[in-house]
Amino acid sequence: MSDYFLNRSNWQTNPNYSEELKKVYRYNEILNHPKGILTGTLTLDPLSEYPPHVHQVSEMYFVIQGEARWTVNKETKTVKTGDWIYHPENAIHSWTNIQNTPLQLLWIRWQEEANMELEENAKLC
Repeated sequence: MSDYFLNRSNWQTNPNYSEELKKVYRYNEILNHPKGILTGTLTLDPLSEYPPHVHQVSEMYFVIQGEARWTVNKETKTVKTGDWIYHPENAIHSWTNIQNTPLQLLWIRWQEEANMELEENAKLC
């Protein structure tokens, strides 16, 4: 496997999430850097919601395709293809795919500690 060109299609769900959420939400971890940086892609099915939750890490999302209603700490905006969203650590955030097509996102998350776990750190609110 190359250190420079990554092509992974290992879609996952969080075993701690509800069966309902597992049906509509999946992610693909592309890079887990030893300095505590994770990146990957995420798909949320049409007209589905990813419920309010919080992490002890900062995150950024890039909307590859679709449109969503996104909330960060009680501030809600509609985001669409080409938009970036930032969540500081411990921010309560959620989103709803408001279209009849899958919402596709690129995500990046980081923290000071190395070897963080992906979604196992998430706490649903």
